[in-house]
Amino acid sequence: MVAESKMKQTEIGLIPEDWDVVKIDDLLKLLTDFEANGSFESVAQNVRIYDSENFAWYVRATDLEKNSSMNEVKFVDESSYKFLSKTKLYGNELLITKRGEIGKLYYFILKYPLATLAPNLYLLQLNGKVNGKYLYYHFKSEIGNKKLTGINASSTLGAIYKDDVKKLQIPLPPLPEQ
Repeated sequence: MVAESKMKQTEIGLIPEDWDVVKIDDLLKLLTDFEANGSFESVAQNVRIYDSENFAWYVRATDLEKNSSMNEVKFVDESSYKFLSKTKLYGNELLITKRGEIGKLYYFILKYPLATLAPNLYLLQLNGKVNGKYLYYHFKSEIGNKKLTGINASSTLGAIYKDDVKKLQIPLPPLPEQ
């Protein structure tokens, strides 16, 4: 027999009594993007992108969307990778498109020993209070995706901003339940 769970009313709706409502900001170790590495000019001077295998994978939204094979992606050399130190990827991060077709979400799996973020994506490193897969599936759900795409800050091209992502509220079950 399944125990009946008690529910509570919250600002985001009815949720189980043992769940919390939290802001994404409370779940983050880091929220950053390509631009955190420097000005357009400094990036242009310090980042070299290659069509063939090199030091580190240059992770672009287009390759994630297409699920491109590693022989179709872009790479950067060692000095570029070091310059892009603020957006190194280690695996198990969430990546969100921030311009154009906003709100696309990816659970990043490291397929190459070293990787760094390309433009037009936010990198969310989580702090351990949430299972990354839970957050991914929440934002892939109809309700979660509406919240994410609903923070569009532009009426033309489409754009979302870090502070808007941080303010998003989600229902959070206990970690074992996630």
